[in-house]
Amino acid sequence: SGLTYQKTQEELDRIVEASLIGTEVSISLIKVRPIQIFVVGQSMKPGSYNLNALSSISTALFESGGPNDSGSLRNISLKRSNELIGTLDLYDLFIEGNSTANIKIQSGDVLLINSIGNQVKIFGEVNRAAIFELNKNEDFDDLLTFASGFKPLADKKKIILTRQAIDNSIFVKEFSYEQLKDFPLLAGDSIFIDRLPSISIDANKDRRESVTLEG
Repeated sequence: SGLTYQKTQEELDRIVEASLIGTEVSISLIKVRPIQIFVVGQSMKPGSYNLNALSSISTALFESGGPNDSGSLRNISLKRSNELIGTLDLYDLFIEGNSTANIKIQSGDVLLINSIGNQVKIFGEVNRAAIFELNKNEDFDDLLTFASGFKPLADKKKIILTRQAIDNSIFVKEFSYEQLKDFPLLAGDSIFIDRLPSISIDANKDRRESVTLEG
């Protein structure tokens, strides 16, 4: 009682080897006991859930529908007896393939989906245009990684950042990739990656140019 599956097999092997010469024994798992956990915070369907004892944090998230529109994908806390056991960042799991923080849950655990953090939009000549959540100290390189990098025709010298100030004024500035790497991003920023100017191979057509329209 109280042993893991592997330890149980090892213990039975030891007992049988000592008492029954020439005999081998094996065990198999017929049924996994259920556990009850609680999903709270910014969840699509908060409440109590009965899962099997082999479930992990991601299993509970799938069962409960995941974070709602106000919920964070990057700050999901697992609490046990009012103590923080671990935090799951779904970007690590789904983008980087790192499952280290996707730990197994136990009966009575509480899964807390915290409120969403800073969101920044990136679109244009990137492979995955979307609104991404940035943690503290993450910069444009991190955002670009989440967006799966530049497309082949991206103009790395023409990246447009749009930001709305507290007084509702709009700040628009053009950066190169090297300049934007060191520029701090804020919640609500929108970044457009322009396309390289191209010249048509048809001599009867005019050259295509990029223009900026303001106002």
